[in-house]
Amino acid sequence: TVTVSQTLSGVTVSPAAAAVNENQQQQFAAVGDDQFDDALAAQPAFAWTVSSGGGSVSGSGLYTAPGSPGGATVRADAGAVSGAAAVTVVNAAPAVAGPATATPGIVTGTTTTLRVLGADDGGESNLTYTWATLGGPPTPVSFSLNGNNAAKDTTATFPKAGTYTLRV
Repeated sequence: TVTVSQTLSGVTVSPAAAAVNENQQQQFAAVGDDQFDDALAAQPAFAWTVSSGGGSVSGSGLYTAPGSPGGATVRADAGAVSGAAAVTVVNAAPAVAGPATATPGIVTGTTTTLRVLGADDGGESNLTYTWATLGGPPTPVSFSLNGNNAAKDTTATFPKAGTYTLRV
């Protein structure tokens, strides 16, 4: 009678590759494989590390991306045997958290207060708000704040009566 025992010969990390937004998380899992590429009946304990790039990983394989784009390698080690997964940290496009408003919407004087709020995986404070007129306005509009984060709350001044389409 011959008994062939399972011997740890590889570690498979899944997902094998992941794109993760800045400051977000991705759960990874590891499986120890034997010499026949079958999962071990009794899985070993894994030590999780980030071997290159940025971010951190918990003892359970939960990866937390840094606040800047780049790449990283997440590793699961069981003794001298390891497996890895590639991570690409991406900067997701900003989203609208609060739509643009004008108060008042019908101007009887010369100004209106414009407000908008965005959301970003790197933090709202990293966003730049730039206001502009679309199409052919009667004359150029001036903005009290423009092209910076504070411009999420700005005052538009209209030098002439007419209908203006604004974009932020």
